[in-house]
Amino acid sequence: MSSIESGRSDYFALLSLPESVEPDLAALDQAYQKLQSRWHPDKFAGLDAATRLEAVQNTSLLNDAYTTLKNPLSRAAYLLQRRGLEPYQHVQSQLQPGFLLEQMQLREALEDCTRAADEAGLARLGDLAAESFGRYWADFCSQLEALELESAKAVFHKLQFIAKLQDEIYEEETRLFD
Repeated sequence: MSSIESGRSDYFALLSLPESVEPDLAALDQAYQKLQSRWHPDKFAGLDAATRLEAVQNTSLLNDAYTTLKNPLSRAAYLLQRRGLEPYQHVQSQLQPGFLLEQMQLREALEDCTRAADEAGLARLGDLAAESFGRYWADFCSQLEALELESAKAVFHKLQFIAKLQDEIYEEETRLFD
């Protein structure tokens, strides 16, 4: 069994994909499935402990790579890290006051929809958040491509806010529909 240790530092190489902020998700799924079937620990159950451990480690690394590259926000953080930035370190004052005010207004709208059990309002808010995420994602992609890394990192922080809002909207919609 050959180890995939060399892929530890490059998830794209591990999955035989070109590095991209917008990878081909079908190719990602296909590469993951192929490697997952090759390295699944069950295939090595009857072998020695060192080989079984290596299979578990390879599968764990593969799962980390797939999960990271599949999710846009995780992928963005990973790409920033590969370029030498620490994406999760930021100062709140670096965010524009207008953006923060907009986020507060969206949170208030979410609270209002939650209190009123307003499914239609939640749907509209979800659409607004998705549209906002799409705009900022396009901005992130262009900033990263232009190697404007500090700007890309600032947009990443905005994406984090919006993704959290999207999660909260989804949770509330799920609660209302159950």
